[in-house]
Amino acid sequence: MPHPPFLRQHLLVAAVVLGFGPVLSGCVPTDVPAGGSATGPQMTVPAARSYYGGHTFLSYDPGHGAQIEYLDPNGASFLWYPGNRAVLVGAWKLDGSYGGRPGICFRYGANTYNPVTQARGGDWDCVVGSFHALFVEERLVGDPFNLASGKLPYVLGKNDHPASVAARKAGLPAGAIQSVPK
Repeated sequence: MPHPPFLRQHLLVAAVVLGFGPVLSGCVPTDVPAGGSATGPQMTVPAARSYYGGHTFLSYDPGHGAQIEYLDPNGASFLWYPGNRAVLVGAWKLDGSYGGRPGICFRYGANTYNPVTQARGGDWDCVVGSFHALFVEERLVGDPFNLASGKLPYVLGKNDHPASVAARKAGLPAGAIQSVPK
């Protein structure tokens, strides 16, 4: 069931609550050029793959709060969602079905739920456009929070942004995170 674009922000809200399993959301769009501006010319699917894969994104919106997600180059995603006590593991992919512009798609488990959009997980959720870029505060090189390990550094707060705040709270040494153009 489609959701209004303003509710589709990247993520099927992840929340592990009292053993009920993760709850999460799923998709973000982008036509951010390889050079870095969300308002520039559209990027190709291969350029988008390089832009996303191997990077950690810190996004913020009033509904979800701060979210940090590492996108593995092989298509796995690792979401650190406010209040969760576990990493929400999912998948991401790109497609070019939006007039040649790449869409980004996310899928989280069928046992997940997004309290902001009130949607269940399990299916791919895809969008196109620069919507994702509107909410991205920082794009970081690699997986500085080691989310792919499945362990969270601490329980993320809704207002733990920018990334330097989360890095300090996680006990990372100065210079451990490297921002790149978003």
